[in-house]
Amino acid sequence: MRWVVLIVALLVAFVLAVFAAGAMLPEKHTVTREITVPRPVAEVWQVLTDHPSDSSWRPDVDSVRRLADRNGQPVWEELYKNGDSMRIATVSIEPMKRMERKIVDQSAFSGVWVYEVTPSADGKATTIRITENGETYNPAFRLIGRFVIGFESTVETYLTNLGAKFGQKVEFK
Repeated sequence: MRWVVLIVALLVAFVLAVFAAGAMLPEKHTVTREITVPRPVAEVWQVLTDHPSDSSWRPDVDSVRRLADRNGQPVWEELYKNGDSMRIATVSIEPMKRMERKIVDQSAFSGVWVYEVTPSADGKATTIRITENGETYNPAFRLIGRFVIGFESTVETYLTNLGAKFGQKVEFK
C-alpha cells in the first residue's frame, strides 16, 4: 500500500511540476520561417488560397470544408487524418502579396498566421514567409509546445509540404 501512495504522490508532483513550469513560460510566441520555390507568385498564390485543395499536398489534412462567414470573413474547417480539426478564418487578404488567417473556436490556444509572398527579380521564383503569432493558454500545452513539439514545427511542416508541392526540397536548421 505504501508503494501505491508513493507512486500516486510522485505522479501528482510531476503533473504539478509540468503546470508550474508551463505557467512560467510566456503565453505568446512568434515564429517566422520562409522558403523560396521555383514558381511565379500567381501559381504560389493560387495554391495558398485554394483551401479545399490543401489535402492534395498536405499529407496530414484529410479534407477542408467551408463554413459560414463570421463578421464577413470566410471560415474554413481543416479535418486532419488523426481525427482532429481546426477552424480558421481568413481575416485579411492583399491578393498576390499577403494573407492573414486566424484560428477560431479553440480554448487551449489561438493565433494568427501571416503569409507574405515576394517574387524574385526575374519573376520566376517566389519567397513565401509565414509568421505565426500564437498564444497557448494551457500551461501544460505551453510546456509541451515549447520543449517537446516545438512552436516552429507547424510552420515548418506546412512550408516543407508546400515546397514539395513545387518540387523543392526544404530543410530547416
